[in-house]
Amino acid sequence: MLITGNQQLIKNVNRMAILREVRKRPGVSRTDLAEATGLTRAAIGRLVEGLTEEGWLAEEPRLASTTLGRRPTPLVFDAFRLVLLGAHINGERSRVVASTLAGEVFELSVLSTEGLAGEAVLDTLARQISDMQARFQIAGRRICGIGVAVPGPVDPLTGDLRFSESTGWSRLPVRAGLLDRLAAQGMQDVPVIVDRAANCIALQHAEVNRLELSEALLYVHVGQNVAVSAMLHDRLMRGRHGLAGYVAHQTLQLEGPACSCGRAGCVQAMLTLEAMGRQLELPRNLSPAALQSELRSAVQAAEPRALAALQSLSRHLGAFIYNLCQTYDPGRVFVGGAAFQLGGDLMAGLRARLDELYADSGLIPPQVQVMRVDVQTAAQGAAAAVLRALLSLEAALPEHV
Repeated sequence: MLITGNQQLIKNVNRMAILREVRKRPGVSRTDLAEATGLTRAAIGRLVEGLTEEGWLAEEPRLASTTLGRRPTPLVFDAFRLVLLGAHINGERSRVVASTLAGEVFELSVLSTEGLAGEAVLDTLARQISDMQARFQIAGRRICGIGVAVPGPVDPLTGDLRFSESTGWSRLPVRAGLLDRLAAQGMQDVPVIVDRAANCIALQHAEVNRLELSEALLYVHVGQNVAVSAMLHDRLMRGRHGLAGYVAHQTLQLEGPACSCGRAGCVQAMLTLEAMGRQLELPRNLSPAALQSELRSAVQAAEPRALAALQSLSRHLGAFIYNLCQTYDPGRVFVGGAAFQLGGDLMAGLRARLDELYADSGLIPPQVQVMRVDVQTAAQGAAAAVLRALLSLEAALPEHV
């Protein structure tokens, strides 16, 4: 696509093109950049010089060459000066990671949020970020963007958390509230983006594994809640209102157990750790961590009721994933979350149910793989989302075009 008419816009777009190429091919030379972008070597030189001065790029030692002449200088993201922050907030913890532009985490802050209202959690998060900023300034580092993973659907226009069943938060102004708090602490003009935790987990997986897929990719998260994230052509599908992937109250079984929404057989009532806890008649006031611990102990002790609950979960999950596959037709499905950390053979029952349902359709089931999800994955994915946003065409637009 040829863009003409606004020199600042053209410059910004070309800068983003260079950064995306360096991100895709760390160690690329200026000559390779010229070939990949179609820009002249002189233009590449000027743009690279500016990006290096700003802290985006750095030069590695020159490569050895078997040919005569000057050896090419590899370009990589600067590992020191610019910092990406990724946060994951929920009803248990506010977790913030600081990473380089290449995604390497070098600092972590974790504070408890148990019993806090949503606004108080934003206070906690702002304090964590401000403390980090103070240390970074002394070290000569600068935060270039903040991503926040939240436990529910997000309004794409405002950055508000629409609602969260696991925390009870509703219409929480995450983006605006955090920007106001940071501005009050002298941190103006730092970009903040907000997304569902499930989207951030899927994005981090794509980043780590360099997935740039033309077919649809699904991630199904099963834990305190059930959430789905879909990627197509390396882009997350969020929906017009940010509700894509919100599946909690889809009906899975007409005569199923009662759901908190007043209906019966919802995904939320059948495919969560809380649903397993009800089957085992565990106390309803257990914290998420305590509930997971109780379930894991029961499964690993091979208690008959625990194994039966796990088998029920696996078969219902297989049917649920089959329904999703009829909509998205993915090449691969990734699953993860606390349910896959209980032990037992959850995957065997899931795959068996999928095979049964696909046998009737005559189609080949997609690959189903367990995605490794640890306590930092959502926060790291939020940081990765910031980098993607900064390198997008929209980020290249000047304020007045």
